[in-house]
Amino acid sequence: MRCLLAPIVLALLQGCGGRASPAGNWSTYHYADNPLVGRVWSADRDTFLGPDDLVEALAEADVVVLGEKHDNPDHHHLQAWIIHHLARVGAVAFEMLDEEDAPALAQGPTTTQAVATAVAWEDSGWPHFVLYEPVFAAALDRAAPILAAHPSAGRLRTVMRQGLRLDPLLKLDPLAPEQQKALEDEIRETHCGYAPEKMVAPMADAQRFKDAWMAARVIEADGPRVLIAGAGHARRDVGVPLYLRRQGAKKVLSVGFVEVRAGKDQPGDYPVERFDYVYFTPRLEDVDPCEKFRAQLEQMG
Repeated sequence: MRCLLAPIVLALLQGCGGRASPAGNWSTYHYADNPLVGRVWSADRDTFLGPDDLVEALAEADVVVLGEKHDNPDHHHLQAWIIHHLARVGAVAFEMLDEEDAPALAQGPTTTQAVATAVAWEDSGWPHFVLYEPVFAAALDRAAPILAAHPSAGRLRTVMRQGLRLDPLLKLDPLAPEQQKALEDEIRETHCGYAPEKMVAPMADAQRFKDAWMAARVIEADGPRVLIAGAGHARRDVGVPLYLRRQGAKKVLSVGFVEVRAGKDQPGDYPVERFDYVYFTPRLEDVDPCEKFRAQLEQMG
């Protein structure tokens, strides 16, 4: 197997052959002394697992959804570590790549920079490619096809205008009332209460469509598959895992990479029930995102 991984990931892996724990090699540092940092919580078993135990559990899944905070480099290092150590990887799909990128990806770029160039990453609006490079490197190292999971912006605009339509492929049947409420509450929370109430339902429709579309793209691939996506999309109750199950995936497991918070040192201090497994990491910034992005959020009103 060729070893294409970036140097920082190699430091985590201690070479292409081992399965050294990635814990302790953090790029971020806020609250790194929180006792949860580097630990993995199993929601169903109600206990902690070691990183190796996590990899072994994920190896049993048809699809693994790895949910991140997009700008936290440690989340991407851990995603790369998992991809590298899974027993088999049939394909790696990315929320950050949309259907318009698919033709370029079909040409089979063989280096991370070739991927970045093929999909015009610098113009995409996603965080700098260096953050995602370890994940792409791990996929290439495993000779796994890189897939575009995201629908085009045009499709999402249509859903926002016209609402959802039942689709036998996407399985967009209505959510249970408690699921719909959970999704709409998350939209209010992630927009810090600034989303106009009249926009919450259309935004929920767009998110549901996006999650179902990503599930369908993943289902099309062969072998054990991995999806890289934001943590909200990795929720097992209302995110991509729900639609993967609806669309026929037999065993789906989700991992939420979660930044710890000050004074919160127990799993129950976090919404661990949203994922099959939660991997706790330090914080990138000790800043309230609602304050950081207040100016942009206020423009939603």
